[in-house]
Amino acid sequence: MLHIPYKGANKKVLGVNFLFIKFVIFFFLSLHLTIAQQYDLRFKSIDHKEGLSSKRISAVLQDSNGILWMGNRIAVDRYDGDQTMSFTLSRNSSINQLAEDAHKNIWAATYTGLYVLIKGETEFKKVQHPDKEIQRILDQNMISIALLDNNLAYLSTNSGSLVKLNYDHNGSIIDQSFQVINLHKNYTITSIFISPDGSLLLGTSHGIVQRLIKDQITEVFLDKHNTSRINDLALDQDGYLWVATDGNGLFKINTKDKKLKHYTKNTISGESINNNIVLSLLSDKQRLWIGTDGGGLNLLDKTTEEFHYYTQNYYNPQNISDNSILAIEKGHNNNILLATVHGGLSIVKNSFVVKNVPALKVGFSNKDQQGSTILEDSFGHIWLSAGRNGLVRYSPENQSTSFYMDNPKNNEDLSGSIVMSLLEDNNKRLWIATLRGGVSVLDIKTNKFLPLKVSGKLRGTNALELDKYGNVWIGHRTGITVLDTEFNIIHRLFPNDHITSSSNLVNAIFKDVKNDMWIGTANGLFRYEEQGDSFYKQSFFHSKNDSTSLSSNNIRSLGQASDLSILAGTYGYGLNKYHRSTNTFEKYEDQSSIKGKIIEGILKDNFDNIWLSTNMGLTKIDTQGNITNFGENEGIHSFNGGRAHLARNGDIYTAGPYGLSFFSPNELQPTTLESRITFTSVNAKNDNEETLLNSIELSSYKNNPDKTVILQPQTTFLSVTYTSSDPMASEESRYSYSIDQLKDSWNEVGNLRTLSFTNLNPGNYTLKVRAVDQSGNPSKYISNLQIKVLPTLWQTFWFRMAIFLLIIVIISILYRWRISFLKQSELKLKHLLENKTEEVKTQHNKIIENKMKILKIEQEHHNLQQKQLLAELNFKNEELTNNTLRSVHKNDLLNTIKEKLKKELKQKEINKKNISTLIDHINDSFMFDKEWDHFYSLFNEIHPSFINNLKENYPNLSERDIKLCALILMKFTSKDMATLFGISLSSVKIARHRLKKKLNLESHEKVLDKLLEISKATTI
Repeated sequence: MLHIPYKGANKKVLGVNFLFIKFVIFFFLSLHLTIAQQYDLRFKSIDHKEGLSSKRISAVLQDSNGILWMGNRIAVDRYDGDQTMSFTLSRNSSINQLAEDAHKNIWAATYTGLYVLIKGETEFKKVQHPDKEIQRILDQNMISIALLDNNLAYLSTNSGSLVKLNYDHNGSIIDQSFQVINLHKNYTITSIFISPDGSLLLGTSHGIVQRLIKDQITEVFLDKHNTSRINDLALDQDGYLWVATDGNGLFKINTKDKKLKHYTKNTISGESINNNIVLSLLSDKQRLWIGTDGGGLNLLDKTTEEFHYYTQNYYNPQNISDNSILAIEKGHNNNILLATVHGGLSIVKNSFVVKNVPALKVGFSNKDQQGSTILEDSFGHIWLSAGRNGLVRYSPENQSTSFYMDNPKNNEDLSGSIVMSLLEDNNKRLWIATLRGGVSVLDIKTNKFLPLKVSGKLRGTNALELDKYGNVWIGHRTGITVLDTEFNIIHRLFPNDHITSSSNLVNAIFKDVKNDMWIGTANGLFRYEEQGDSFYKQSFFHSKNDSTSLSSNNIRSLGQASDLSILAGTYGYGLNKYHRSTNTFEKYEDQSSIKGKIIEGILKDNFDNIWLSTNMGLTKIDTQGNITNFGENEGIHSFNGGRAHLARNGDIYTAGPYGLSFFSPNELQPTTLESRITFTSVNAKNDNEETLLNSIELSSYKNNPDKTVILQPQTTFLSVTYTSSDPMASEESRYSYSIDQLKDSWNEVGNLRTLSFTNLNPGNYTLKVRAVDQSGNPSKYISNLQIKVLPTLWQTFWFRMAIFLLIIVIISILYRWRISFLKQSELKLKHLLENKTEEVKTQHNKIIENKMKILKIEQEHHNLQQKQLLAELNFKNEELTNNTLRSVHKNDLLNTIKEKLKKELKQKEINKKNISTLIDHINDSFMFDKEWDHFYSLFNEIHPSFINNLKENYPNLSERDIKLCALILMKFTSKDMATLFGISLSSVKIARHRLKKKLNLESHEKVLDKLLEISKATTI
């Protein structure tokens, strides 16, 4: 059923509703067009934007170094991937064909003759011959050229001549080798094809094909079936000859039995060519490339006998640039080169993995760049969101298409036109979530929409998911609404507690292996685990201070890896992997691993590989964690909204403005890297001048046989620019370089195409550059650039050698002079030495006498000092003894005062005179206290630091104990001590016994010995 509601009744064009006409067109498209699936090919154009002198390309060639040569009516353009250089051959010298010989010379067959560009030269030269008749032939319109081995060439001219000649490495005709092969005077050879067996197949202006062996015609094809001019020939590996005619379509001829098949334009798409004027052909193993005049590129799959068509699309710059293709040639790295009439050079990658249903044939608008949401239902239908134009159902079985659009006046159709998410429930009902119209439900079995009362309350729905009961979780701008199978609301959930304008905007919903529901919002990630009639909610947010948190709160997609970890794709911050065991997130942050940072979708294929739909294309993460990115070169577009979908047969589907594409995951592989590197420019600077070289000068051998870049002395800056030989991959290519003389290792520089060096020392350098794929695997092709930095005058070998010799001469002269000078000096020194020896002896004797006198004086001085010290010591001992005796006298005085006081107390009356006498005695005792202080002062002079060390070692000693130690050290008797302290002899013994214990002495140890030991240690 085709469902196309009427919409926009107020907008009419010439009295007819415009949208109605659009829908009618869609209707007839779906009824009358079968939607052919074809391989998705990506084309890249090279035209005036790259500096081509004309957009009409009549001949194309990619040489062995990867340089593109394009001929037109004005010149031959040389494009190195970075710059274009044009070679003007002569006036009105339109180029018919280009070829490269074994010497890497470039040949051009033109309207005005034959030209050749010798390797290393900077201009084409016309091939000349001294014979006037031969030169007349060489000046004709050269229609075709074929270069064989052994420097043999065949040429055809517009006059009907077929020319054979030999040439040398300089492009000159070898004498006596020029030969004209007369085949037929009434026609010209329009195409020359070299067969693998060495024979030539010749296409003619009269429509026949001839085989030429040893310059003799051995076979003729199409002599009764074609009269149209033959534009091109191709011979495939199965022995079939393909013939392109100028108005009679395409012929396939079995060269063994001459049976043929004729392909002409018809109305059944896919069965034949779409234009009878076939201009160019190229055959590979599986396909025939057919260039037409107005029908674009026709591609014949030889296995299925099915034709595919690739025509210009103004809205898609990645389609072929023009519908008229004058030449088709093989390029490097599996590229096909298409020379067009109005679109310059169109290049396509010969890759046939991704199949495609064109956008217009499934109702997509090329103007709307929004990606598509895809779903395959239980009946095998593919449902696609068609940008802003509603919903499309595509049936692969019969290749039919149906359209579902919103009609505001009809409440029983699709609600809303921008489809955001699709879901099939357990009852074969399709749930369709739209941006502004809420949710619609379509019964797939009856193809009718079912009434949903709450649809209008679910506007802004982005995500749909089934839980384990078959209930539908609907994620919209304000949270989640859960409907049961009868469309009843059973839950309303608001993931974010902090309400903001977008805090509960749900972008993704996912049911994991435990039947927990994961909700990705614009402000965090949430997990809902069922607990009875309610849910336990766990929240996850980004934290600047926590490296194990989410990389962003804006979650765009959710999925599950083979290890059951949860994958969360963000908007702008890449992919996060949630580990259940640690409750933490791991971030895939490396730009070189996952190119896209906006993860629109996550799916797992049947081999447990993870596929990410990103803003850069598709990224595959295999079970080993290896990451591979796929983009334009592999036929994968970036995802601007929408996401990839896994079909039931294991294929992966993508869709958008480029149509519906699908592929087998196992077949999609990264583009094989076989790129050659071309050095496009060199810029060198020193203090005086600047050197600029372009690619043609770099490859020139005329004045530079070693292909070496010569840099002037004191070069301070060197910049080298290079490019890839693969124009399709040049922007995505990565590179590495090495300079053996500096460091014997390869350095990766990403997609940087300019290398800069400063202050290179004089010497020879070899710069090596190669392409590297995204996994780090290098191309087998390495390009070398020889660089020589010239030395300054003083850095040259001969200058240094001259300086070295000059130094040797000077050293020799100085040596001889020095020897003569030394001999004369030796005689003078000999006489001087004898005189000085006598003087030294005399002075030595005087010194000895003086030393003896000094020693004698020092001895006398020392003895004098000893006597003086001994006298001072005796004086101090006497003074200390007198001081001690005074102390003893003081004690006696105190005892006397004590006795007199006792007597006075016994008297009845106090005698003032006696009291006065006692006061005098007491005053005398004060004088004795001062004498103790004086005693300490004298004692410290004789025994310095003794008392301090005694206190440090024995802090428990009292002041009386310290005095007792001093008296013992002075060898006072017990009687003198008793008198000095005013105590009895028995008390002195007790005090000495207590002192012995305080000094921690054994019974056999003496106090005096211990004190002498302390005194000696103090002195030391």
